[in-house]
Amino acid sequence: MTPEENFDKKDAQFLQRIIELNFNDPRCQTAIKYCFSVIASVVIMARIAGNNNS
Repeated sequence: MTPEENFDKKDAQFLQRIIELNFNDPRCQTAIKYCFSVIASVVIMARIAGNNNS
């Protein structure tokens, strides 16, 4: 078996959670502004990819 065959969805979620817990964003969260078109594009692409989570 190749490593790709042994790597399942739970492993990916576990690694993502570790990264999220160890990553600190140094920016002031209240000063961050996002363009509406960028947010809309990300939402549309996520829906197309099959992400149905809120």
